[in-house]
Amino acid sequence: MIDLTAPTLSTDSNASPNPFFQADCLALAPFSKEAILQLITLARAIKSGFNPTLRHKKIALLFNQTSTRTRSAFEVASFNLGAMTTYYDMGRSQMGEKESIEDTGAVLSRMYDLLVMRTDDHEMLKELHHGASVPVINAMTDCNHPTQMLADLMTMLEETTTPLESIRLVFTGDASNNIAFSLAGLALKMGFTLYLVSPQHYQMSEARCRVCDELTRALIESGEGHGRVVEVESFSEIPDPDTIDFIYTDVWLSYDYSLENWRPRIEALFPYQVNEAVMEHFPKAKLMHCLPAFHDGKTRVASELIEAFPALKEGMEVTDAVFRSDRSIVMNEAENRMHAIEALLYATLFEEAFS
Repeated sequence: MIDLTAPTLSTDSNASPNPFFQADCLALAPFSKEAILQLITLARAIKSGFNPTLRHKKIALLFNQTSTRTRSAFEVASFNLGAMTTYYDMGRSQMGEKESIEDTGAVLSRMYDLLVMRTDDHEMLKELHHGASVPVINAMTDCNHPTQMLADLMTMLEETTTPLESIRLVFTGDASNNIAFSLAGLALKMGFTLYLVSPQHYQMSEARCRVCDELTRALIESGEGHGRVVEVESFSEIPDPDTIDFIYTDVWLSYDYSLENWRPRIEALFPYQVNEAVMEHFPKAKLMHCLPAFHDGKTRVASELIEAFPALKEGMEVTDAVFRSDRSIVMNEAENRMHAIEALLYATLFEEAFS
């Protein structure tokens, strides 16, 4: 087991080979628990001052969704490593219009060392992967968000002394979304317990539950061990609330925001808001959020929502008081996206990354 208390790299000549080298990262499921922990150790070493290099490496970023943190994390991580990036706004290119995504992957593979895609259609990512002859990294799809999960795992290990297998995490809100599904996979793979707290209509789909069941069976058969995912409809159903380590939430609104379409959604999810009462119920828990957050009225969308729903004045999925409290670790979590991506890029493109 890798020691996560000291973010230093192994100098053992017999260290395990690099399982990320020239590998695709469409999801974390194909990688072992040990490999993921090894990557987190590398990320922590980079954060602490280790300065690896990927000089002359070329990385293409293909995004068909707006992005602030993920795009910035990839661009700055690449710059820090000495690599260059080209950002493609897919809506302003030939991709999918006059040239297939598969052909795009084939062409760009002749020019770049690695392709990164962010899309609202996981099938599009698979098409790119099918055409590419260089590694492909998932920068978020409607299905999952592996780089966010690496950042989240890194943050949890930094912020608690609880052993990994004993960590208890609560996700509240829309448990049918990609973040909740990604967290479920992370919990099962890494061995901790995840509680998904949501209205019945917003729980994980049957198809995603089957995927979790299949992953659990695979972990049992491999002898790796596995975590737990528990779906409940109220905070009161969670046993021993004073031992919950983290509470995690996400925005309730998607990119196709429409006030009328979202009215019933907001009404259903409002009881799952992370507010001071919820934090009192979980006295040990620290707040996590993948961002952006509707915690105040300082955006156009938030101001429109507050006008329609005055109850949201203090915040939507999380109140401003909790978001800005000393129990909020969301900014550290956001920074760790960059360090986790630095580690992933380095391990993908440098075979001796863990040597």
